[in-house]
Amino acid sequence: DLEKLARILKAKAVTIAPEAAIKKLKLTPGTTPPFGSVVGVDAVLEKSLEKAGDIIVRAGSLTESIGMKVKDFVRMESPILGAFGVKGKPMPRAKKPQAKKVVKKATGKNRAKK
Repeated sequence: DLEKLARILKAKAVTIAPEAAIKKLKLTPGTTPPFGSVVGVDAVLEKSLEKAGDIIVRAGSLTESIGMKVKDFVRMESPILGAFGVKGKPMPRAKKPQAKKVVKKATGKNRAKK
């Protein structure tokens, strides 16, 4: 719940970082590490994850992840803890623009197809 997260962070609003903001940190979109200290930003952790024992997080790569104990992550990163998750509701994903395929008809003319 981004509104709850904004209250925890004492911010007017919180949004999912747009691609341009990720690139400004010299990161490839989709590779944002869980360790905010690496890129100079605070890390935030949903408080209920402390009970999970283990977490799997991005490893700064599109293809690799790291499994670790939540207590080790908290010890290493000192994240801001707060209850902002929504049970049973996945985080919203950014909509990807639909790619258009170019199809050639028998006449040789190009037309765009969704």
